[in-house]
Amino acid sequence: MLTLTFNYQKAPKETSSKNKIEWNEFFGKKLTPAAIKEMIAETMVAGLLLASAPKVALAGVVADRITNSMWPLIDLVQGLVYPVAFFMLVYAGLLVMIGQRSKGMTAAKSAAIGFILVQFVPGIMAALSSAGSAMVGK
Repeated sequence: MLTLTFNYQKAPKETSSKNKIEWNEFFGKKLTPAAIKEMIAETMVAGLLLASAPKVALAGVVADRITNSMWPLIDLVQGLVYPVAFFMLVYAGLLVMIGQRSKGMTAAKSAAIGFILVQFVPGIMAALSSAGSAMVGK
C-alpha cells in the first residue's frame, strides 16, 4: 500500500514596505463594491471591443479576397460577350434581310442590351459595394 504525505509550509510574511504595493496605488481608487463593479464593467467592455475588432477586420479581408478572386471570371465573361453579341447582331441582320423584321429587331435589341449589361454590371456592383461599406462605416 502506497501512502503519500504532504508538508505544507506557509511562506514567510513579507515585512518590507519597499516591495509592498497598496491597492489604492495600484488601481488608482478605493476598492469599494461600486468601484469593483465599475472595473469589471470596463474590463468586459474592453474585452468585447478587442474580441470584435479582429472579426470586423477579418470580415473585410475575406470580402476583399472574394471580390478580388472574382475578377478573372468577370474578365472572362466580358471577353466572351463580345463575340456572342457580334454573332447575335449578324443573326439579327440576316433575319431582317429575309423579311422577318420584328424577330431581327428583337434579337438586335436583346444582343445590345445584354452586351451593355454585362459590361456595366461590375461597375454597378462596385458602386453598390462601396455604398454598403460607407453605410456600415467600414
